[in-house]
Amino acid sequence: MKSSLSFSKRERVASGGAKRRAIIVHNHIFKNAGSSVDWALSRNFGEGFLDHRDDLNMRRGAEYLGPFLQENGHILAVSSHHLTLPLPAVDNTVLLNLMMFRHPIERVSSVYHYERKQVTASTSGAIHARELGLDDYIVWRMRPDVGRTIRNFHAARSLPPIRPRQAISESMERDARNQLMTTPMLGLVENFDGSMVLFEEVLSPYHPAIDLSYTRQNVNQDIQQSGEDRIEAMRKVISDRTYQLLMENNAVDMRLYEFCQGLFDERVKKVIDFDRKLADFRQRCINNH
Repeated sequence: MKSSLSFSKRERVASGGAKRRAIIVHNHIFKNAGSSVDWALSRNFGEGFLDHRDDLNMRRGAEYLGPFLQENGHILAVSSHHLTLPLPAVDNTVLLNLMMFRHPIERVSSVYHYERKQVTASTSGAIHARELGLDDYIVWRMRPDVGRTIRNFHAARSLPPIRPRQAISESMERDARNQLMTTPMLGLVENFDGSMVLFEEVLSPYHPAIDLSYTRQNVNQDIQQSGEDRIEAMRKVISDRTYQLLMENNAVDMRLYEFCQGLFDERVKKVIDFDRKLADFRQRCINNH
């Protein structure tokens, strides 16, 4: 695999035949299989992939990201846990936003167990996960003065920055839907392989040799267990009241998740020979081992 994939002829600017740069911008959602996505991007782009960890600068949004990408012309893919929308406009460049969505309730136990494992971390999430059982941890996370990590988190990451205590209004939910509709690479964790096939379809005009086959990274739960099984296991150790609180505080995310499922299904139907491409993709993943 070459460290930098070639550009398609259709992406050459008519004025002088210059290459039009295409940059993948991964809105890396915590515990949404982002590490596996990044592994595939790094495998394809080598030094052209950046796992961006300068969180303070990234939170500045377009005023930082636009000039940064212009000044670092080798970057073809960037991933950040703190990406701020909207994306900047960059001359002679197309920015391809990538975001993985996950069932918001199924995701909760994954967040908890991951934070609980961070035995030396000093973040409030890791500290509370180590000190509290799952029920008390969820109740703590529902407080408006605590980060949104399991509280309509996807919705917040689909919007420009909002205040920590700010409720997500109907108009904001509509804005989030519009953002998701215009996200060219929108995937579902529960259908990860199918998502990667869709991403390859989006990227192939820019990078004809793209191959997003992967080896799973950063897995802390039984991948053979279904999402429904994980939710049921969680319900057995938390109270009905806590579960209801969790549902109430993820009502927007639940609606957005159903919306994303519909978008995903529509996009799959538009891919010619999707089943054959999915089978080929899975064989490539096997060959990675």
